[in-house]
Amino acid sequence: ACVVTPLFDHSQEVTAWHWRLTVDAEHASAQPFIQMVQSLEAKLFAGQSLDRCLTQICEGLVHTFGFPFVWMATVRKGYGAQLRAHAETAGCDWESHGSLWWSEISGQEGLLRACGDLDGFLLSRCTPLSGELAWCPPVFHLHETLCVSLARQGDLSGVLVVCSARPHVFDATVSEWLRALGHQIERLIAYGKQLEQWRLHSAAICSVKDAVCVTDPQGRME
Repeated sequence: ACVVTPLFDHSQEVTAWHWRLTVDAEHASAQPFIQMVQSLEAKLFAGQSLDRCLTQICEGLVHTFGFPFVWMATVRKGYGAQLRAHAETAGCDWESHGSLWWSEISGQEGLLRACGDLDGFLLSRCTPLSGELAWCPPVFHLHETLCVSLARQGDLSGVLVVCSARPHVFDATVSEWLRALGHQIERLIAYGKQLEQWRLHSAAICSVKDAVCVTDPQGRME
């Protein structure tokens, strides 16, 4: 942001201009946050769990940008919805209300559709009418929700849900930024699934007493 003020002499002639530049806090924190998300791939490789990485993203959205409640869930075919990560401000009592709220919405068709919706995101109010999907515990008294669908990774799809205590927070700029963040999360989940497969194969091979090797169709050792 910039405020420019003319400076006058005694005859009211402009002799200089004073430029006052201030850092936009929202944009200043956005780039380091994206870099933090990208660095989580290295933490996955070092052995940190995917759920812990997703929790760090939720915590970053709460503490860096001030969203009061953020959560992520995935749906695997045949297994239903799983809450993978969440973070909230001190004013949101997760211990008292979180588990009950999740048990009420985890099987709802609206959540399953949101996780499988590849068209982007959904904006809705956080205080739904009776019978609608509650994107956060109603006792949190939040106002607005943005749901970013995470593209399907094999049989796994998901959703990032960001809640606001104020209306009209999710303008075009914020919405597009969260959509871009969703793409970073998709990459992270895909990488985490790949590492899980490698570690599972490694554990299976290491548990066999006989010598085992893997070859390509021509017999060359891989």
